Amino acid sequence: MSVARRVGRVDPGADPAGQLVAGYAAEPRSSARTLLATLFGDSIEAHGGAVWLGSLIELVAPLGISERLVRTSVHRLVLEGILVASQVGRRSFYSLTGSAQLDFAHAERRIYHHPERSWDGQWTLAVVPDAINGDQRGLLGQRLGWLGFGRLGGGTFAHPTAPVTDVVELVCDLGLDGQVILLRGLPPGVAGAPGNGDLARRCFDLDAIAARYQEVTGRYRPVHDAVSGAGLPEPATAFLVRTLLVDDYRRVLLRDPELPPELLPRDWAGDVARETVARLYRAVTAAADTHLERAGQTISGPLPPLLPAYQDRFTEG
Repeated sequence: MSVARRVGRVDPGADPAGQLVAGYAAEPRSSARTLLATLFGDSIEAHGGAVWLGSLIELVAPLGISERLVRTSVHRLVLEGILVASQVGRRSFYSLTGSAQLDFAHAERRIYHHPERSWDGQWTLAVVPDAINGDQRGLLGQRLGWLGFGRLGGGTFAHPTAPVTDVVELVCDLGLDGQVILLRGLPPGVAGAPGNGDLARRCFDLDAIAARYQEVTGRYRPVHDAVSGAGLPEPATAFLVRTLLVDDYRRVLLRDPELPPELLPRDWAGDVARETVARLYRAVTAAADTHLERAGQTISGPLPPLLPAYQDRFTEG
């Protein structure tokens, strides 16, 4: 069924928020599939978890994403095991699968809540045996990366502070319990052995991550300054700004190992970016939710208000 009505068209005007939206529509920075995954994690899960396909089409139309592209992208997300469909008459409603909910819960903690930076000097190693088949190895490596692990070499992944419980939960979710070796300990201190600094440099390209954080700060600081000075954009624009903000930030953050301060350069670009993102997110989120609740439809009616479990985003630190 075609969706002819469009909710909340955005006038780019001269303000940074409108320019941000218009700029993305003219030159997208991510695929429609990736942006829709962000929308589910940031907005739909926090408002009940399910939404009508027509609502998705309307919500992202001002970003230059066509109805056909939304349908194709949603179909891909279903095939990848990220979304599941429910059919009511001629309408299709979508929500995250159980496995995707686990991944998004891990991402939720990393994106919206201040990371624990205390460190005992030890590293966690996840060793993936060759006996695990290629598809499972690839998926496990990808999802270990989402938890912050870097590849030390071959099938060995390392991180200094990632919770072992998250890795155990991930391994069990993939049906690989008992097959992945987890180790926790101090790097060898003998001459010629890699110390903490060497391990960090071998696992992670911090210069590249810092450069991407600086791009996020440069893109969104003018929007934050404009919102702080001239007032909030109207709800449709606030929703689009928030969606783009989280999409840009999470694509950097989920590649950031979030190392303890002892392993980071001084004046780490990630800390500066996080402060900018947190301030802008808090500034626009009430207006963004207003638009979302007006435009979004579920099986039983409008999207519900923000669930209590999601009301403390970006409130720490």
